[in-house]
Formats: sequence, structure tokens, C-alpha cells
Amino acid sequence: MATLKEIRRRIAGVENTGKITRAMKMISAIKLKRAQQKMIAARNYDSEVNRILAGILSRSLDITHPLLNGRENVKGPVDLIIITSDKGMCGAFNENLLKKTEEFIKNRKEQGIEVELYALGRKGRDYFKRKGYKISKELINVTDQEIKKYLEKAEIFFGGRHTAKESCETVIVYNRFKSAGSQEVTFKKLLPAVPGDIVYKHGIDYIYEPNKDEIIDYMAKEAVMSRLYLSYIDSVAAETSARMIAMEKATKNADDLISSLTLKMNKARQSAITGELIDIVGGAEALS
Repeated sequence: MATLKEIRRRIAGVENTGKITRAMKMISAIKLKRAQQKMIAARNYDSEVNRILAGILSRSLDITHPLLNGRENVKGPVDLIIITSDKGMCGAFNENLLKKTEEFIKNRKEQGIEVELYALGRKGRDYFKRKGYKISKELINVTDQEIKKYLEKAEIFFGGRHTAKESCETVIVYNRFKSAGSQEVTFKKLLPAVPGDIVYKHGIDYIYEPNKDEIIDYMAKEAVMSRLYLSYIDSVAAETSARMIAMEKATKNADDLISSLTLKMNKARQSAITGELIDIVGGAEALS
């Protein structure tokens, strides 16, 4: 049986852990509010970019652009961008995504389709490297402010494998934020960047300034950037939410453990007092 000193030491240790998890929960709650504001703004911007691009594409059937055109009826290589967190302590946030991502890769390989991996986040990179997969490009410890600068330089999007017709499509996998306590593993097509549900409007077109090709090129690149940035911000919000919930559960577990240890300590102390009283009574009877 543990001594009183050992139990007190354990209680002190759990109390310190509880203070840390409680502080992390409060920090995550503050970060979540900011992340949600960025996510809402990014969703609105992405929606507007896709609306404008869809309007342009609906007025012309002969638009060709490497970011908008795919390789129809060709089952070729797929570029997969995996967005995970750089840090842990966020419950099953990464585990669920990595499991479904590996299933996606195995499914494509069974169909004879090569999958090229791009990791945005330390957890995804480390997981697939341990599994023996090759990571073609990685971005680790990137902040919200740095992400766009890094993505603009990534040749996978503007002049890389898709433009050179080395891959048929590019897919993003990430955790989509649904609510403060819920996120959903989502696979989203990044390239070709054609918006869905385009209704063609023949005979009606815009006046383009400076010219149509430049506008289409700009909007195509902006659609790709917006879609990827939104996925990243969505993932950040989901990660922050998952960490807040995980820290809340950890704090509750710490409080429960302290209660249990306190009860155990009281029983041990009562047992020690009872033993001392028995010794005193026994000694008194021996002297009488």
C-alpha cells in the first residue's frame, strides 16, 4: 500500500497537471474564436471567387487553362495534399484523418493509380515517413500569416505536375470544422479548379479589362489559392476545437483522480491513526 507521503506527492503532481490542462483549455478557447473569424472570412471569399469564376466559364465553352482543364478519361497519378497539425494533445484529430488518408492511398494503388504525397503539418509527415511513404514536399510549423507566401511559391500549384500533365488531379484531405465539438475528415478536389454546377449562358459575355486571358489566368490561380487556404484555415479551427475539448476532458480526469487519491489518502491516514491508537491501548493494558 502506498504511504501517505507518496500519495501526497501524486496529488501534488496531478494538481500541477490539472493547472496546465486548464490553462491550455482557456488558451484554445481564445484561439478558437479567432480561428472561427478567419474561417468565416475565408469561406465567404472562396465562395465569391468561385461565383465569379463560374460566371466567366458559363459564358464560354472554349476556355483552356492548365489549372482548369483536366485529363478526361485518363486514370493517372493523383497528387494528395495532407493537412494535419504540427502539435499533439488534440485527441483523435490526426489519427482519424491519417487512417482515412491511408485507406484512400491503398484504394488508389489497388486501381493502379500512383499517389504523390505532399504534407502540410508535422504529424502527417512523420506518420507517412514511418510507414515508408515518400513525401515529395513538406511544410512544417507554418503560421497563418506565412501560409499564403509559402503556397505562392509551391510549384505543385502554378507550373508543376498538373500543368505539365504529370498528374490528373490534386486532392486535399483535411479536417473540416463543423462545430466547437465536431470536425469531419474531408477530401476536396483542388485541381482541376473548375467550380461545380456551371450553367452555360451562350451569347452573353463580359467586357474584360485588360483582356480575357489575363482575367481567366488570375481567377484560376486565385481559385486554387483560395481553396487551399480555406482548407488550411478550416483545419486550424478544427484542430483548436479538438485541443480545447481534449484539455477539458484531461482537466476533468485530473479532478477525478485528485478526488480518488484524496479519499485514498484519508483512508491511509485513518488506518495509521487507528494503528497508533491500538498500540497505545495495548501498551496501557500491558502496564496495568
